[in-house]
Amino acid sequence: PSDLMRRHARLAKKAGDKDKFKELSRQRLGFELKSYKERITHYPTDLRLKYEFARRLFLARKFDEAIPLLQQARGDPKVRHACSLYLGRCFLERGFFSQSVGILEDAIANYELTEDELAKELNYWLARSLEADGKSDKARKVYGKLVQIDYNYLDVRTRMEQLEQSG
Repeated sequence: PSDLMRRHARLAKKAGDKDKFKELSRQRLGFELKSYKERITHYPTDLRLKYEFARRLFLARKFDEAIPLLQQARGDPKVRHACSLYLGRCFLERGFFSQSVGILEDAIANYELTEDELAKELNYWLARSLEADGKSDKARKVYGKLVQIDYNYLDVRTRMEQLEQSG
């Protein structure tokens, strides 16, 4: 059912029906949340299931529920860095900026690749967390590193320019 829901949402998006796309996406997320919650009760030690459930909780903006699951799921080496990304973002959303910075810095320091998509995401959200924590100079450096890797990555150039103008 989730694949079918995804396909219908994609068709609505392609047709330009934003409201239908939002509604179908919301329904799919609700279905997936229920499904993963049920799976975790049957397989409580499966860390990847916990990661997938926590990722959906994040999308549903249920950060306080996602955080403990992400902390547990980091025990699986295959999803450790992705968990750290979402964990950092949860803390950022909750306003715990220094915790977000610490988690993301640690994840970057322990991640072997420097220019793949996950590395760019980790750095981007580190810079956003630094910015939110009032550490503009550090944020500017991280954004600068990102621009060197991918000049058109998200809104990095705009954010760099705003930081340059403000201080």
